[in-house]
Amino acid sequence: EPGEIETVLRRHPAVRDALIEVHTDSRGNKRLVCYWIPAQAEQTDAAPLRQYLQSQLPDYMVPAFFVNLEAFPLTPHGKIDRRALPAPTLDRRHIGETYVPPRNDVEETLVQIWKEVLGVEHIGVRDNFFELGGDSISSIRVISMANQAGLKLQPRHLFMAPTIEGLAHYAGQAQAIYAEQGEVTGEVILTPIQQKFFQKQLADPHHWNQSVLLEVPKSVDPDLVKQVVSALVKHHDALRMRYQKTRQGWRQYIVPPDDTVPFALVDISHLKPEEQRNKIEELSAAYQGKLHLQKGPLIQFVYIRCGEASTDRLLIVIHHLVVDGVSWRILMEDFAQAYRQLESGQAVQLPPKTTAFQYWAKRLQQLADSPEVRDELPYWTRLAELHLPPFPEDHPEAKNLESSADRIDFHLDASMTHDLLTRVPQIFNTQINEVLLTALVLAYQRFTGRRKLLVAVEGHGREPLFDDVDLSRTVGWFTNEYPVFLDLGKSVHVNDAVMAIKEQVRAIPGRGMGYGLLRYLTTDENIRRKMAAVPEPAIGFNYLGQFNTETEASAFGVAPEKPGPERAPENERLQLLTISASVRNGEMIFYFSFSRARHRRETIQEFADHFRNVLLEIIRYEPSEGDKIYTPSDFADVSMDNEEFQQFMSELEEGWEDE
Repeated sequence: EPGEIETVLRRHPAVRDALIEVHTDSRGNKRLVCYWIPAQAEQTDAAPLRQYLQSQLPDYMVPAFFVNLEAFPLTPHGKIDRRALPAPTLDRRHIGETYVPPRNDVEETLVQIWKEVLGVEHIGVRDNFFELGGDSISSIRVISMANQAGLKLQPRHLFMAPTIEGLAHYAGQAQAIYAEQGEVTGEVILTPIQQKFFQKQLADPHHWNQSVLLEVPKSVDPDLVKQVVSALVKHHDALRMRYQKTRQGWRQYIVPPDDTVPFALVDISHLKPEEQRNKIEELSAAYQGKLHLQKGPLIQFVYIRCGEASTDRLLIVIHHLVVDGVSWRILMEDFAQAYRQLESGQAVQLPPKTTAFQYWAKRLQQLADSPEVRDELPYWTRLAELHLPPFPEDHPEAKNLESSADRIDFHLDASMTHDLLTRVPQIFNTQINEVLLTALVLAYQRFTGRRKLLVAVEGHGREPLFDDVDLSRTVGWFTNEYPVFLDLGKSVHVNDAVMAIKEQVRAIPGRGMGYGLLRYLTTDENIRRKMAAVPEPAIGFNYLGQFNTETEASAFGVAPEKPGPERAPENERLQLLTISASVRNGEMIFYFSFSRARHRRETIQEFADHFRNVLLEIIRYEPSEGDKIYTPSDFADVSMDNEEFQQFMSELEEGWEDE
C-alpha cells in the first residue's frame, strides 16, 4: 500500500516529498524502498523516519531502504521518472552499529540464515534486520528456516526483536510447527478442491493428471533415478495416497511405503531417430492412463533410453489429486538434490518435512465450523441471487468433453510484460491479479455487451491460517477455487474499470478460503445446502505467476515431444472456458482452453482478441493528473465506497486548484 506510506511520510517535518517503490534485487527478493527529499539539505539521517513510520504503520509497511535525493528524476513530460530512481545500496556505514560477531550456536545459526535470505555479508548480532534490507516477506523465510533448524520462532518475534541478539532470546518459545518427520499413514479428510473433483463424477477419474516430459543428460544413471523415486515416495506422504469409493462417497488414505517403486525403464535405442519421436509420444500416452486411484500408483516415472542417437527422456506423471504447481517445484528440487547425493556416494538426506497434508485437512475441517468462517456466509450466498445470463455458445447442446479440448494462446513481449507487472500496479496501486480480472470483464463486456460476470478464480490455497502449520515443503493438491463477481457498474474508461474491480476483489473475505470450507467441509447441512445454490461459473481464471520451467532446480530440460493426454478423452471438462496466464522467460503468456464441440475457434479467438486489446489499453494508459490513482482500500480508515471516494478526491483537487 505505497500510497498510504507516502501520505504518512509527508507529514514528517523532515520530509519535503517522498516516493515508495518496490525494488527487486539480483536474487529476486522484493523490498520496499523509500525515496525522500529532505526539507533541509542537512537532514539526511533516515533513522528518525524509520522510527516514525514504525509508530504510525504496521511493521510490514515500513520500507527496507531509505534513499535521500536532492530531487526526483523527471521525464521529458515533467512526470517522475521512476525507472531512473537509483537502486538502493547497503554497506556497514548505513547500518548504524559496529560489528559484533555471533557468540553462541543460536546466534551463529541465525547469522547464516540472515546471510542466505538477505544476501548480505558481515552480519553482526546487533544489526537491525530491516536496516539490512529485510521486510515482512523475507522475514517469513527467515522464520521458516530457523524452525527447520529447531529454533521454534514465530514471525512476530522478528518484529519485536529485529536483531539476532534479541531474536535469540525468543528461540524455543514459539508454538512448535506440527510436522511429523516419521511415517504418516491412515485416513485423510478430503479437502474442498478434492471434494469438488469427486462430485463431478468423471467417467474416468483415474486419468486426470499433471505431467512433464524431460530431456536427460547423457551422464544420468537410470539406476540412481530409480533410487531417487523410491526416496521421494517414502518422504512425501501424499504420493502414497489411495482412494476408495463407498456408499457414503470417496475416502482418502495414505498407505505405508513398501518395496514397490513406480519406475519403469524402456529401451527404444534400437529404433531409428525418426521413429523414436513417435515411440516416445506413444509410450507417454500409454503411461498417462495407467494410474489407478484404488490400486495405485498415483505417480509414475518412466525412463526412456534412446541410445547414442538422442538424449534419453524421463516422463513424470502424477495424478492431480496429490500434486499442484508448488508441489512440482518441491519435487524437482528434491529430485535434483537426492540425485546429487547418490551420485557422490552419499545416502539420500532430504530437508525436513513440513506440516503433513493429513494434518492440514483436519485443521481445515475444524476451521470450517468456526464463527469467523460462518460469518462469511451472507457474502457467498448472495451470489445465488445474481441470475446472470450464460456465456454465449455456438453449440450449447454438444457435450463438453476432453476429447474436444482445444486451446488458443497469445503472449505479451518482454517490454509490455514489464510494464504490466511494474508500471500499471504503480499507477493504480493495484496487484496484477486485479488488473487481469479487470481485463477479463472488460473483454467480456465488449464480446457480449454485458457488464457483469461471475468467474471462478484459482489461488494456491497455502494460506497462513494456523500458527502451528507450515506448508512450504508439503506436497499435495492445495488449490483454492472460489467464485468472484465482477461488475463494471458505471465504468466508462479502463481506469474507472480498474478501480472498480480492484475494490470488488479486495472485498472478498479471507482470500476466498471460506467459500470451499462452507460449501464442502462444514458439518452444518443447512449451510451446505445454501452454498450448493451458489452457481458454478462457466469461466475459470488462474494466474500462475512467474517461472521459467518446473525443472529449474535440475540439469534437465523440457523435451520437444508431447507428454501424452493428461485427461481421459471421455471425461467431462470442468468448465466451459478456462483462461490461465503465466510469465515465462520475461514474457506473459495467456491460454484460452475451450471445447471445439461447444465453440467455434473463431468465437474464442474473438474473445481472446478483446482480452489482448484491453490489456494493451491498460498498459498504455497515462494518468491525466498525478502519478497514482487511489481507491478507498488504499487507506485503512476510509469507509466510503469507490464512487463516493472519487467524488471526494475530485472536490479536493478542485480546492487545491482554487488555492
